[in-house]
Amino acid sequence: MWQQLQSNIFLLPLLLLSAYILFSLTRSSSSGKNYKLPPSPPTLPLIGNLHQLGKFPHRSLRDLSKKYGDIMLMHFGKLPTLVVSSAELAKDMMKNQDIGFSGRPQTTAATILFFDGYNVAFAPYGEYWRKARKVVVLELLSLKRVQQFQYARVEECAELVSKIRKASASTNGVPINLGPLLVSTSNNIICRCVLGQKFEDKEDNWFEKVIKELMVQMMTFSFGDFYPSLKWVDRARGYIARLKSIRREFDGFYDKLIDEHKAAQKDGKPRKKDIVDLLLDLEKDGSLDFEFNVKALMQDMFVGGSDTSWTSMLWLMSELSQNPRVMKKVQEEVRRVAGKRGYVDESDIKEMKYLSCVITENLRLHPPAPL
Repeated sequence: MWQQLQSNIFLLPLLLLSAYILFSLTRSSSSGKNYKLPPSPPTLPLIGNLHQLGKFPHRSLRDLSKKYGDIMLMHFGKLPTLVVSSAELAKDMMKNQDIGFSGRPQTTAATILFFDGYNVAFAPYGEYWRKARKVVVLELLSLKRVQQFQYARVEECAELVSKIRKASASTNGVPINLGPLLVSTSNNIICRCVLGQKFEDKEDNWFEKVIKELMVQMMTFSFGDFYPSLKWVDRARGYIARLKSIRREFDGFYDKLIDEHKAAQKDGKPRKKDIVDLLLDLEKDGSLDFEFNVKALMQDMFVGGSDTSWTSMLWLMSELSQNPRVMKKVQEEVRRVAGKRGYVDESDIKEMKYLSCVITENLRLHPPAPL
C-alpha cells in the first residue's frame, strides 16, 4: 500500500503537467482561428518560442525573419509578440500607427522600481503620460535648461580629460580602462544637474551600486511577466522582495533629498537651482492641472541619463580603436575646430559634421536601450 501511495504521489505532478499542456494547446489552437495572423515559427508547449532566442536574440530574430518574413508573430511564454524586421514597416508603425503601438508592457520590475508607472518611460499611453511628458520636455529638458546646466558638463569633462592624462602618463603605454572613468563622469553630470552635487559625495559609491542593481533586476527574467498564473514563483524565489528592497532604498534617498531641497529653499540663500528644485517649484505653484510623482520623474532622470550615456561613450571609444582610419579623421576635425584653444566648446559641436555622423552610426550599431 505504501509503495502504491508513493507511486501516486510521483504521478500526480506528471498528470497535472500533462493536463496543463493539453489545455494550453487546445486554447492556443482555438484562440486565433478568427484572425489573420502573421506567420509564426513553430512553438513548444509552455515556453512558446523562448528556446529560439539563443545567446544573441537580435541575431536569432534576424535569422528567423529571413525564413518567416519581415513581420512575424512569436510567443514568449504566454506573451504574444510582434517582431518587425523591416525599416519601412517600423517607420509605418511608429509614424502612421504610433498610437496603436505607443504603449510599453507593464513589467513587474518597471511597475515596482518606477513608482507604479507614474514616470514617463513606463507610464501607459494616456492623459497622464502626455502631461508628464510635456513637463519633462518643456520644463526639464528644454534648450534653456540644457544650457543652464552647461557648467556641470564642462567641469566634469575637463576633469575626465585630466584623469585620462594622468593615467596615461603613469601606465607606461599600458592600455587604460575607460569604463570606470566614463561611469563616474556620466553619473557626476546627472547628479549635479538633478541634485546639485556629485554622486561621489555619497559614502561607498552608493549611487553607482544601487543604479547597477536596478539595471540588473530590470533585465532579470520574471515568471509573472511571461506566465501571469506563475506570479507566485517570483515571490517564492525572492524576486519581488529584491525589487521592493531597491525601491525602499530609492524612496529613502529621494525623501532625504526632497527634505534637504525644501529646507534650502526656505533659507532663501542664493544658489544654482537643479532639477529637484524645478520639480518642487512646479508642485508648489499649482500651475499644472494634474498631480505628478516627483520621485518617479527623478527616477527617469537618473536611470535614463546615467547608464545609457556611459554605455554609448564606451562603445564609441571601442569602435574608434578598432577603426584607426575613422579615429584619425575625427581627431583631425576636433583639432581643426579647437584650434589654438586646446579644447572644444559645446557651441563648436555644430561644426563637427563628421563626428556627428560617427556618433549617429555608433548609436545605430549599439543602441543603449530598446525603442
